[in-house]
Order: sequence, then C-alpha cells, then structure tokens
Amino acid sequence: MEGSVQDQLEQTTPVDWQHNKDLGDCMIEIYNKGLWTDVTFRCKDHDENEGIHAHKIVLAARSPVFQAMFFGPCANGKDEVQLDNAEAKVLDLFLRYIYSDTVTLAEENASSVLEMAHYYQVSNLVQFCADYLTSITTAENACEILNLALRYEVTTLRDACCTFTDENAEEILSSKEFLELSEDCLTYILKGDTFYADENGIFIKAEEWSKRKLEERNIEKTGPNVRKTLGGSFYYIRLPTLTYKTLMECTRKKCYFSLQEFEDIVDFINEIPDSLVESNSCVTRLPTEEILTVNDEFGETNPTNTLTTSFQISVSRDVKLKNVTLAPIQKYFKYVDKFYSTRNCRNVPVNEKDTMSFFSNNNGKVMKLEENYYGNTVFKTAYVLNEVTGTDLSEDLNIVISGRLEVTNRKIKLSDNTVCRDNLENLQEEIEVAEIGGNLTEDGLSFEESFSNHGDDEENDVCLIFEQNLQLMSTDETQRVVVLTVPLTLTKTGSPYTVTVNLGFSCESEMKMKTSSSSKNIVTSEYGDVKVENISGDFAGITSLGFENISNRESAK
Repeated sequence: MEGSVQDQLEQTTPVDWQHNKDLGDCMIEIYNKGLWTDVTFRCKDHDENEGIHAHKIVLAARSPVFQAMFFGPCANGKDEVQLDNAEAKVLDLFLRYIYSDTVTLAEENASSVLEMAHYYQVSNLVQFCADYLTSITTAENACEILNLALRYEVTTLRDACCTFTDENAEEILSSKEFLELSEDCLTYILKGDTFYADENGIFIKAEEWSKRKLEERNIEKTGPNVRKTLGGSFYYIRLPTLTYKTLMECTRKKCYFSLQEFEDIVDFINEIPDSLVESNSCVTRLPTEEILTVNDEFGETNPTNTLTTSFQISVSRDVKLKNVTLAPIQKYFKYVDKFYSTRNCRNVPVNEKDTMSFFSNNNGKVMKLEENYYGNTVFKTAYVLNEVTGTDLSEDLNIVISGRLEVTNRKIKLSDNTVCRDNLENLQEEIEVAEIGGNLTEDGLSFEESFSNHGDDEENDVCLIFEQNLQLMSTDETQRVVVLTVPLTLTKTGSPYTVTVNLGFSCESEMKMKTSSSSKNIVTSEYGDVKVENISGDFAGITSLGFENISNRESAK
C-alpha cells in the first residue's frame, strides 16, 4: 500500500521540479513528497498503515544518533522505526528542521521538539527551540520552561529564564506553577541573590510548596517534615535577613530550627560580632539592576573645551558595569572680545563725598556711574559690571559629541610575567611548574601572598581592561545612555577599578562644553556593595552608572 502511494507521488512529480530552487527548498520538497525514502517512522498516535517517511543518509548527516542507528557498528538494517513515546506532529516538526534548517514552532509543541532534538543530539535545533521559548516566556510558563532547561542542561535558556524570574519575582511567586516546581528547580530559583522579592513572601510560598508535597505523599505536615521536604532549598531562604519580629511570625512553634540554629540567627539579626549562621544564607537579595546617581549637579558649572572626568569604583561583591548615562551638555559660545553687562551686577548708591572712596575700593574693575535727577537733587548709583565671556547657544543646535570611555585596573609584575588581577587563574594555568615551582613565585610565595605584598606598590603598572569610543548627537536624549558593548564584570578581588570618560565637540570652533559637576566626592549604592569615588573632574559630563547584580547561582553553595 505504502509503496504504491510513493510510486504515485513519483509519477506525478514534474521532471524539472528542481528548477529555481535552492538546496533547502529541494530538501524539504523531497521530504514533503516522500521521494526516494528508505526509512519509515511510526509514532504512538499513528494508525496501523500510517507513518512518516524519511532518508537515512539525510538524518545521519544531521544527527550522530541517527548515524549510529543506521550506519554504525550496531545498525540493524531495518527500514522501519517504532517510536512509542513520540507524537507524529512533533516528529514532523523535528524532521522539517532536519531537512530545511527551520521550522515553525508554537507554545504547545516547542518543549516537545526541544526534548526530541536533545535526544537525537541536534544541537542547533535545541538552541532554536530555546530561543523561541525565551521569546514567549511569561510569569505563567516561566517555571515550566526553567524545569525544562535544567533537565536538559540548556544553559542559554536556563539563564534567560532566570533573568525573567528574577525581574518578575513577585509574579512568579504568586503563580500556581511555582507550587508545581521540582525540588531542583525550586532550589535553583531561590539560590539567586537577584531573585528580588520580599523574603517573608518567599518563605510563605516555599512553606506552601513543601506542605503540598507532603500532602501528595500523605505525610504529616510537621515543621521537621516541611524542612526536610524543602531539602537544599531551605538554606537559600534568607531568614537571617528578616527582622526579629518577622522571623518569629514565620517560625514560632514550628520547630524548623534547633535551639543553637535559632540563637545563631538571632545573633546575626542583632549584629552580634562573629555570629555564624549555618542553617540559612545571610546574603540579602538585590534587584537585578541598580542605577547609581553620581552627579547631584550642585557643583560648579564652568565652560571648557573638553570634559574629562575620572573616578574609582570599588565593589564588595561581583557586579557588572552595564552603562554610563551622560549629563546634558549646554553648548556655550565664548566671545573673542571682552564684553560687560549690568545684568545681575552689584550696585551701590554713592553720595558726593563717598564717590572717590568707592572708585578707589573697586580699582581695576569696570564700572558704570548712573545719575538720576529728582528735582534739584542728584542721586548717583555705581554699578560694578560683570564680564561676559560668552553666551549659551540654542538647545536645538545639534552637534556631534565624541569621546572615549576607558576602564583600567592595577596589574602586578610577577617574575617575568605581567598580569591583571582578574586574570590570576589564567596565569596560574599558563606558567610552567619548572619555571617557578608550581603555584609559588620565585620568592617562594603563593600568588595570593605576592598580590598582598605588591598590591599597593607605586611602581605597579596600569592595565587597560576595557575601552569604547563614544559618539552621539547633542540633542538626542536617547543616546545619553551609553551601553557598554559587553557588560564589564567588576570583581571584589580585582577592585578597585578606574574609569575615565573624555568628551568633546567634533567641530572646531570657539564653542565650549558647559555642564554641572557634583558637590559630592563619594557616592555609595543603596545596598552598600558599590562605592564610587571622584579622582578628578567632579563627575562632570556624567549623571549615573548602571550596574547589573550577579545572581551567583552557579557559584552558590
């Protein structure tokens, strides 16, 4: 029966069907029409005489699993493959990608196609599905997608999904899908330092998740059972970051802790020195992104040819520098000749006997003496004129602003090798044991000890670790946020970092740049993890810095 259908298709196919078609079109054509196939797949929802026809050599060319199945040492030579766990529609989508490198996915089938692509090791299709699932992630399906990403170790999908859950933590917690998470997935979400939600709310939902599991297993919902069911995720409920009152409301008479554990948490909350909590993480959750305003614009405003500001960033935890927001820059025209104005100038009434004294006291200044007559009386007023060096130009005047952003870091000269602090691990791998004796320097010190001894050495060189040219139109507000081409990771061990921003007008003229500087030399982020200190320029030309907090899920305990 199947043979006759295939014969009919071949007979009705035009001889010149390949004309004006590229390779992909021809491949999908032979799949669609079942031309010259040599293998048939039967899925769990196929009727007895139904199947999907394909070409072994095409499948083997795209999948190592098919290669082994059809042409490997253990190939059985059969022309029919029974897939008891696969649906025909999913297999069809999978094969369409095999033949054409593209496929139209939908929310209801993308996960199944990804699973099949993972099984047959078609990595490009796995990523194709991952990109699609990333594009349709919502608070309602994020948990399910994250489960999928963790199960099949699709890191790009996992990271994208975690970014979404972190940015929408409150919605995720209130979704019914949160209570259906696997233990591994729950733990992975709570691991994130950037899963930014009220910790009390997190505890309540985790407790509800655990009680639901206990109910499904018909186990008593006691405190110890709730904690045991939460498994590793219990550690990542940041109970020590709660107030004492809230802690008591959450845990009182529930037997979640031993007496020692509870005392340790209370000591931490009360900031008792050297308090140590082992039952739960003490790291406060942070928002995914933070904007740190560095320029309050209360400082001086002086016209200059160019703007150069330099500052130092110190971090107590690893973060990423994502963007720099430039300040509004006024275009200012400097006069070649000197001009003087009475506008906002100081004026003093002068009588006859005080006139010479007034001029003597203001010797060298440009003044104006004005006489006004009221009847027979003369009233004199003296004005000390202000020098006018230039004038503000229209904000509508659009001029190209160009510049450069550089980030530098101290580097240490170690034996005959030069290294940036944040490249320490790479250096340890590259230096041969025979040259400096394993992980010790020629002085017999460890790398860390060497850094400690040389970290403040004035002779240490500076390492340029990031640079980016800047160009924007002066009237375009959207261009003021300069996004780094690649977010720059600033590490606690590599801190501090020096950032320098240079700006100037691209045209040659007497035009100056005029913007406000900051009255503060040091600013600190809301959570105290980032400190920015002025070196020179008083932050003139910039308004704020954008940071991305790192979740630390992969480095967590």
